[in-house]
Amino acid sequence: MVTVYLKMRFFTFKDAPHLPPNTSVVSGSEAEWANGGITLTAEKFFNDDGKALDGKPLRMFIPTSKIDHAVTE
Repeated sequence: MVTVYLKMRFFTFKDAPHLPPNTSVVSGSEAEWANGGITLTAEKFFNDDGKALDGKPLRMFIPTSKIDHAVTE
């Protein structure tokens, strides 16, 4: 399990988000660091206050430039 803390929230369209609006922290599994970022299966999403957001699991790439830090468990 890895938790990724972002420098800034993800950009999404409010009418058709592919992940919860205001997501600034992502927790997931199957993480692989390579090619300038991390690819993971995001399973949990949180806002700036640490409040859990509703979202479906999503395989995604997060570029290193977007990441503040990450914690592995």
